[in-house]
Amino acid sequence: MKRTYQIAGLILLSVLMAISCNKNEFGIYNDQTMADVVNGELVTDSQLRYIVTEDKSDGMWRNCQRVFLVSDLLSQSENGKFNIRLKKYAEVNVQPAVKASDIGETLTGNDTTIIFQAWKGSRHRLNLNVFYPKRNLNTQDTFTIEYNDVDSTPEQLVFTVRRHSPEDHIPSKEIIQGESGIQYQQIFFTTDYKPFMVNPEIDVQIKINNGNNRAGNQ
Repeated sequence: MKRTYQIAGLILLSVLMAISCNKNEFGIYNDQTMADVVNGELVTDSQLRYIVTEDKSDGMWRNCQRVFLVSDLLSQSENGKFNIRLKKYAEVNVQPAVKASDIGETLTGNDTTIIFQAWKGSRHRLNLNVFYPKRNLNTQDTFTIEYNDVDSTPEQLVFTVRRHSPEDHIPSKEIIQGESGIQYQQIFFTTDYKPFMVNPEIDVQIKINNGNNRAGNQ
């Protein structure tokens, strides 16, 4: 079974709020980026290569395909690679989008998602930082990145992140009222949107919808 290494939502949020890019003779601190794990190195979406010379994490990022990381850039070697101090990371789920016309409502899910961040990366990839409410942390959620092939146009692609949380549905009114026992979790995704582009040469716009809690307020 695939293990997922995530930074707890509140911890990571506090890190993001405190992130700075202070520069001095020692390097750049609290850099945050997405990167692919390639042969023990980290290749960012800007095609920079990071070598982890100091690892403050559990080291299990090496088993991931892609990660979001917070690090200090310590120095640059002669071959152009950066030596970094890895401080925190979260595994990024590399997941293909599925056409809405090909899937059913029970598969896509009705449970609430909140898009915290979304940005286009290299190679026509869409990066997502998603928060979602949970009461029972022992249940395993299923996420679907849904491509809306009805509302999309050649100039704009429309996606929705859907979540199914078995036996842990939280009605909308409880989320709005801030009922006790609700905690917010965080997860990262990367999906390839090139298969849905009519013309790969167009700088297509991306619209991301939050998954709606449509299962009712009762």
